[in-house]
Amino acid sequence: MKKLKSIFTIFLSMMILFACSPKGSVQTNDIDDNKINVVTTIFASYDFVREIAGDSANVTMLLPPGAECHSFEPTPSDIIKIQNSDVFIHIGGTSDMWAKQVIDSIDNHNIKIISLMECIPNLKEEISDDHDDHEHEELDKHENTVHNKQNEFHDDEHEQNEHHDDEHENGEHDDEANENGEHDDDANDNDEHNNDDHDIDENDNEMKNNNHDTDNSNYVVNETVLTYDEHVWTSVENAKLIVQKISEVLCETDNENSSFYQKQTTDYLKKLDDLDNKFTSIVQNAKRKTLIFADRFPFRYFTEHYGLEYEAAFSSCSVQTEASWKTIKELTDKINDEKIPAVFHIELSNEILADRIAEQTGAKKLLLHTCHNISKNDFENNASYLTLMEQNAENLKFALAF
Repeated sequence: MKKLKSIFTIFLSMMILFACSPKGSVQTNDIDDNKINVVTTIFASYDFVREIAGDSANVTMLLPPGAECHSFEPTPSDIIKIQNSDVFIHIGGTSDMWAKQVIDSIDNHNIKIISLMECIPNLKEEISDDHDDHEHEELDKHENTVHNKQNEFHDDEHEQNEHHDDEHENGEHDDEANENGEHDDDANDNDEHNNDDHDIDENDNEMKNNNHDTDNSNYVVNETVLTYDEHVWTSVENAKLIVQKISEVLCETDNENSSFYQKQTTDYLKKLDDLDNKFTSIVQNAKRKTLIFADRFPFRYFTEHYGLEYEAAFSSCSVQTEASWKTIKELTDKINDEKIPAVFHIELSNEILADRIAEQTGAKKLLLHTCHNISKNDFENNASYLTLMEQNAENLKFALAF
């Protein structure tokens, strides 16, 4: 407990020393000490809470409108908001690994934590070298970033213990090293071989233990990286499950307002049912079933639920913005051969590849919004999961109808 408190003290000190970023988190209203505090990382869960809680809770979204989730890093102010929350909602995957690290580093006993990925069965996605030659490298970079971030949280805590262990180790092994000096060269010769064996063992262990866990590990099969798709809310069916889970936790946390939360939830679920039915009708009456994405593809759950197929330039969490000539040719040929009328991009994208393919094929460039985050303009205009998904329905109808 003392260690947890010391970590929190460090963050509090940082908060005092450094001014908050002007592009900080957003809240539904002014903080009211008589209401429960709900903190979310992304827009979709933030909007779900707004629909359920209305003005009965203080709701905060840590990801600023217009910001990229995959490169987000919490400020000291954000960490204090999580520490002071009654309910904290995060994705639960590698893209917000920082959230798990924060949770593990603070006194979280009085915080109810919701992982979106634990609300529904997860789907795996494949990252093939054919469509992204740099994806493996980017995954390695991400793992290193996660490791470094974790060290930042715990370095101060372990510094003295590590120093003590080093002294003990050095004292214990100096004589042994001198006595066994003749073995040093052999050890160096075998070091690279041992490291390779260790890597193989790690991959084997991951394959043997590939059941879903909260660490959302990646593993390799036949030169293809397999990972869990984190964008669970893009399917309206999943959104309903997430909303029900959030409602249950809010009712447990704030029993006085449980009746209100339940009524709000019932009303909202009806709206989601209508939206789900609309997407189902569009697909059932569609001329085609294939979507072309000249962008990242965070819609595995969406296409799986509605029985759609897709071709995409990049995987869902890829940081790449430039596709290989092979990928561009495949997508272009697909559009031309099948006379596909639209090419999609996602929100907050630079749209460069979509523009290029649209120009080469004559296909219409359209947005399919993930509701991961929204632009400042959309936020100021009170965009919601429902309004954004309604726009998606219209764009989907055009892409599948011709």
